[in-house]
Amino acid sequence: MKNFNCPTRFLALVAFVIAVPLISGPVIAQDDGARTYWKGRAGTNVMSVQYLNMNLQASDTLQFDPSHYIYPSADAEADIFILSWARHMTLFDRPSILSANLMGGSVDVKFDTTITPPEFLPPGVVPGTSFSQSASGYADPSVQLDINLFGTPPINAIFDYLNYEPTWTLDAAFMLGVPLGQYDNDKVVNLGLNRFYGRIAFPFKYHFRVFTPGYMSSIELVPSVWLFAENDDFLGQKLQNDPMWQI
Repeated sequence: MKNFNCPTRFLALVAFVIAVPLISGPVIAQDDGARTYWKGRAGTNVMSVQYLNMNLQASDTLQFDPSHYIYPSADAEADIFILSWARHMTLFDRPSILSANLMGGSVDVKFDTTITPPEFLPPGVVPGTSFSQSASGYADPSVQLDINLFGTPPINAIFDYLNYEPTWTLDAAFMLGVPLGQYDNDKVVNLGLNRFYGRIAFPFKYHFRVFTPGYMSSIELVPSVWLFAENDDFLGQKLQNDPMWQI
């Protein structure tokens, strides 16, 4: 029979949760977030939960939804939860990451109908009035495969980090979004896109200083192209988008 000291384990867990933010360094990033493409030991599984509160103006909404029309003078506020899982592995003898994301939350949008093309107005809405709409529920889940092309050796054991001193690295990442999120065909504002979409990216990282906790620094750029299938039920019309380049 085994005895477990539950209070001690609980206190250790609380101490760990408090300590992590205190020893963590600052990160500044957009899009995928900082250090998303840093490689870990093969076989490592990573789970994370994020909460994002975004108050966006018209041009900034592309960061939230890169596929839709930009409504002039629009103001969007979103509360989004993201549950992510990633597995670090070696694929084709290169360090790789397979990841999946589940998202959900709510979004509220306001825009001026007087400067919006009539064909983009929701049914029953005429130019000359302000418009607001909201949506909540699940967004489209996505999966991504990232493979290092240059700069990172296979990391199959802890001791592989001892000789790991990266300078610059280049990856190839392939993401696919699946149209399973909430979507109403008579609304402009939706968390789901009602179509498949994907991205091909080439994450570039340049590492500074020693690859040791507390000393790691990097600058990261992610040039990419977004590809979109057709939404055949957008306000009674078909919505198509040309490929979109982004960095």
